[in-house]
Amino acid sequence: MDEDILMMLLSTLVVFVPVAGLTMRFALKPIVDSIARLMEARAHSAASELLEKRLALVEQELQAMRAEVARVVERGDFYDRLAVERLADRVPTRDGADGRALAAR
Repeated sequence: MDEDILMMLLSTLVVFVPVAGLTMRFALKPIVDSIARLMEARAHSAASELLEKRLALVEQELQAMRAEVARVVERGDFYDRLAVERLADRVPTRDGADGRALAAR
């Protein structure tokens, strides 16, 4: 009697284990794939967030550089005007006028 029960249990397990394995494989694969995609999307989201932060920092640096270049250009223009005025004060003209009229042309 015990042998009959054991034989029936073993024969059922021989059929049930592969069927259960295949069923689980096909049933769980979409779930595992969706979990993997979700984890990958989170990784991409974190990477894109980091990239956005870096881009914002680059934009801030670019704005600071633009302001600094504008200041340098303004300073250069000032020195150019100052040099022209000094040169105009030193250079006499033929008609005896000061050089400022000549520099203004």
